[in-house]
Amino acid sequence: MIDYLVEGERPFAASSRPFDEDGMRELAARIVDRTIDIAAQLINPFLLDAGAPWRHRLGKIQAPTLVRRSCPRPCALRGPPGCWR
Repeated sequence: MIDYLVEGERPFAASSRPFDEDGMRELAARIVDRTIDIAAQLINPFLLDAGAPWRHRLGKIQAPTLVRRSCPRPCALRGPPGCWR
């Protein structure tokens, strides 16, 4: 399970900084230790209703706005970790 969690995060690493596998492995171990139902932990976020679409309203923002990305490629989730590849 720890390997699965680590590999699920690898695609989100920035190319400007090496992937911290040891740190991610430590975090994954903590997640596994404290989670009662790991399947629910991995699946439930993708089942939540995000509400009405809002992206089309971004162009209407009139306040000064800074958009900062730390990842040089799109990092949008498209499903559970097994679907990212």
